[in-house]
Amino acid sequence: MDTKTLDAEFAALDKRLAAIEDVTDPRRVQITADELQRMGYTPMLLVAPDNFIVATREQIAAELKRIRTMPADELPTEADEADTVRVQAGALLVTNYEILVRLRVPDAKVWDEIIELYGED
Repeated sequence: MDTKTLDAEFAALDKRLAAIEDVTDPRRVQITADELQRMGYTPMLLVAPDNFIVATREQIAAELKRIRTMPADELPTEADEADTVRVQAGALLVTNYEILVRLRVPDAKVWDEIIELYGED
């Protein structure tokens, strides 16, 4: 992947992230994190930031920048596929953050999906 394409892909991810209406109430963030931890919630991420379930949009933006410039040997791939994996890792990060914010709102439909996947029978 050439640099121009990579830059465009990450610019689109930055735009998606900026459009997320974040939940900043610390109590709501912690309640959501506690419930997700209790359920064993593990989002599918190729590159996982520390404490994803309590992360802010600014922390996710910083992680997106880190992924963009991450050395190929730190990525879960062969070096010749590094840029593709960077884009995939960034897309998974933003998508999972969108879901996390919807859980924080809370969005009952998203909670139903998570409970179905991780909930107790």
